[in-house]
This record gives sequence, structure tokens and C-alpha cells, in this order.
Amino acid sequence: MTPAILLVDDDVFLLTLTAEFLSGLGYEVATARNGGEALAVLDHGHTVDVLVTDVQMPSLNGFELARCAQALRPKLAVLYCTGHAEMIADEMGPALGPILSKPVPVERLRQEITRVHQAQSPSRDNVL
Repeated sequence: MTPAILLVDDDVFLLTLTAEFLSGLGYEVATARNGGEALAVLDHGHTVDVLVTDVQMPSLNGFELARCAQALRPKLAVLYCTGHAEMIADEMGPALGPILSKPVPVERLRQEITRVHQAQSPSRDNVL
């Protein structure tokens, strides 16, 4: 079964482009422009199997978002994407999933989504 994705990025162009690519590959994709929007999606009971999030975002960074999201849905798989891997600071805390460097080739993103989803299955527990 194809996992449902919550894609989070404060770069609207990248968010839209990546969502279109993933939708074209058959994924159900919900999008959010920041951590607050992402938590609202999760809080409203949308099916989400994999959180794919940017790391560097205003107010709630990707690491903080992942911790909050997994508090709501403990079996949620997490995948981070960043254009600034060298800027990931120790104070952000431990990564809850793989960190990919942007730009991420679509095939690599698909492979990593599949990998983290399979590692967390059965993930249908992520539906409220």
C-alpha cells in the first residue's frame, strides 16, 4: 500500500513542485507551509504515514516538528530534507529519521519514503 505523505516546507515553490511529483507517483500528499500547519493536519485526523519535512523553518524547525508529530502519532515515520546540512545544530536534538540533502532527486525521495514507511509498518495506527 502506498503511504500517505505530509510534506512540510516553508518554500512554497519547492513544496508545490515536490507535492506534484509525489502525487504523480501515486502518493496521497497533504502539504503544510510550517510546523503549525503540519500539526493542525495531524490534529484533524488526516491519514499520514510519513512526515517529510524541511529542517530549517521559522518558529518550529523540522526536528521540533517531528518530536511534536510523534507525540501525537508515535508510529509516524519521519524523513528530513535540508538544503543546509552543515547548519543543523546539536541543539536541535536527535534526528528521528534520515536527513536528505536538497535538492533530492525524486527517485531517491521515493526510495527513502518507502524505506522509512516499511520500517514503521504497520502504520495505520497513525489514523485518529
